[in-house]
Amino acid sequence: MWLIGLYITIASVTPVWILLQPRDYLSSFLLYAMLIVAVVGIVGAHPDIDPNLFPAYTGFSVDNGNGVQYLFPILFTTVACGAISGFHSLVSSGTTSKQLDKESDAKPIAYGGMLLECVLAIITLCAIAYARETGHIHGATDIFAGGIAAMIAKIPGLEGAETMMYTLLVLTYSAFCLTSLDTATRLARFMFQEFWLEPGETPKDIKGGFKKLMVNPYFATILTVVLGVLLGMNGFMKI
Repeated sequence: MWLIGLYITIASVTPVWILLQPRDYLSSFLLYAMLIVAVVGIVGAHPDIDPNLFPAYTGFSVDNGNGVQYLFPILFTTVACGAISGFHSLVSSGTTSKQLDKESDAKPIAYGGMLLECVLAIITLCAIAYARETGHIHGATDIFAGGIAAMIAKIPGLEGAETMMYTLLVLTYSAFCLTSLDTATRLARFMFQEFWLEPGETPKDIKGGFKKLMVNPYFATILTVVLGVLLGMNGFMKI
């Protein structure tokens, strides 16, 4: 966990044009390929999912054998494509807006991104539902990649492609996990810095004192990462 923290600390303070922009550009091709593969798998396999395996969720908490877990605050803090996700709003204002060539590009990029996120959300639901029937239940990566790969393998002529597709989908999933981690850390640092600033004020306007330390990008990043790692290791209920 601390090694991941070290990576996101370095990645989140690195200028956008050095790491985030070129890496995300390359990762976008993985995403497009994954979306195409997933749609082919869902349409081609047309899986029949047993509704008895997925009873309607009607409560506020669930006990899956590992202790009671609550809907709040997880619903509002997950990177939830197509759902209630403040994360995506922060990404749009914190990093996406800084990479636009011109203001008129904002609408097609934002709206197009929203549509793709909705498609990804539906694909993910299908993958999760089908993965449970095929035995891929060992963690988020296995569920997502295993569900889609199993659907591809049901298409006539592609029976032997499951292992290869599973490997490629795991790669895609991992690439976007890394992207989300340092992007989220960068955004958290922005918000932490802005907490100490007056309206219209920038970190460069602070000349010294306690606030100068609080708005320092390196200090804000390290503090954010340490708190995030502790949260990940212990859970919010123990903080």
